[in-house]
Amino acid sequence: HRYLVKVRDEVENIVKNNRIDGIIIGSHKPLFPKIKKLFNPKVKEKIKGTFITELKVPFNEILKRAKNVIEELRE
Repeated sequence: HRYLVKVRDEVENIVKNNRIDGIIIGSHKPLFPKIKKLFNPKVKEKIKGTFITELKVPFNEILKRAKNVIEELRE
């Protein structure tokens, strides 16, 4: 839980200080509701998609999965 709170704080700080049009969450499927629940309403409305991933996945694989979500959102 402490890690998720730390992530939430960082994301909210980034959203507050930058123009962010959308957020994509990568995580284990059961954690999506917990993650979304932590964010304030302003950040929640920016969540546009999710993808399932595991720990220790190479960054290139995470980037590929995120790009797939972006492509799906564009369609």
